[in-house]
Amino acid sequence: MTPRSVSIAVAPNGGRKTQADHPALPMTASELARVAGLCLDAGASMIHVHVRDRDCGHLLDADAYRQALSAIREVVRDRLVAQITSESLGIYTPAQQMRVVREVRPEAVSLALRELLPDAGGEGDFGAFLLWLRREHVAPQFILYTPSEALQLAALQARGVVRSSGFRCSTCWDAIPSARHPIPPTFCLFSVKPCRVSRIGRHAPSAARRRRASSPAHCLAGTSASASRTICSCPTDG
Repeated sequence: MTPRSVSIAVAPNGGRKTQADHPALPMTASELARVAGLCLDAGASMIHVHVRDRDCGHLLDADAYRQALSAIREVVRDRLVAQITSESLGIYTPAQQMRVVREVRPEAVSLALRELLPDAGGEGDFGAFLLWLRREHVAPQFILYTPSEALQLAALQARGVVRSSGFRCSTCWDAIPSARHPIPPTFCLFSVKPCRVSRIGRHAPSAARRRRASSPAHCLAGTSASASRTICSCPTDG
């Protein structure tokens, strides 16, 4: 078997665990920046960023994100994609989640479909938000937890809510396939081509960054509940 290059995305802290669980978890902007540098040196292509409040609780806040992203850029420059989370953790509404992304205007963001579109009534706002992401060159990563959500994403594409031109996105499969919950055939639509870093975000990628992040294979390391979490590319520009 021919070896394949792998692009690694790191999720070093998540939104739940704290330094009481592990003293090395990065909580502050400076700690995230230090870890970003270490991960870059270890070969990572992207860092998935959560920020915390004063009590180390999950936080969606534009100023906190700007501080963290600025600190990370000071260390890694343009050699690492910095992706923020829009995860609600049951605290924030879809409107609040989308608002903080607009305020931060990051180069990349993760979007849990079940959180941002809990019912069909929100399709209009969600579609407008996706159009804004495309205009602002913010790369989305759709988080899918079940096979039914993969089918939902395919249906949104078919109806034009998730547009089929102008940007690329990736899906993150956060459930281990089994006989009871197999990956549906439709999911293969979202994993046939690589997503290239030259199309992610607004920063011109360095040669090293392009080498690390232009391959078809991706993996995610971090605090995910599933050790088998995989990232599959979903090109939506035809």
